Amino acid sequence: LEMLEAALTMQGYQVDTALSAKEGIRLLNENLYDAVVLDVLMPGSMGGREVYDYLQNNKPRLLDVTLFITADTMNVGTRQFLSDIPQNHLEKPFLMRDFVNAVQELLDNQDAKKY
Repeated sequence: LEMLEAALTMQGYQVDTALSAKEGIRLLNENLYDAVVLDVLMPGSMGGREVYDYLQNNKPRLLDVTLFITADTMNVGTRQFLSDIPQNHLEKPFLMRDFVNAVQELLDNQDAKKY
């Protein structure tokens, strides 16, 4: 989490991090964001899927700027979930360059939709 935050911060992004889905949802309620990065598996009883459900029901504009990351692609349920959603995902381990590029692409695509 700290490495991802540092990689984005070094590129000039302002970043908030959450160690749990519950904390992430709290931040989503309190702030406005241009993009969301979710890990499929997160500490606690909820994970990225539950945050995704929250976004669908409460902040649907963020769905187009959501990126999933995961190391759980051996899990059939995770693979099915990722194939069922239109959002991009990166499989761990990945290069920081690929991560930053994926976030930038999300934001570029969103900016293009505004015009």
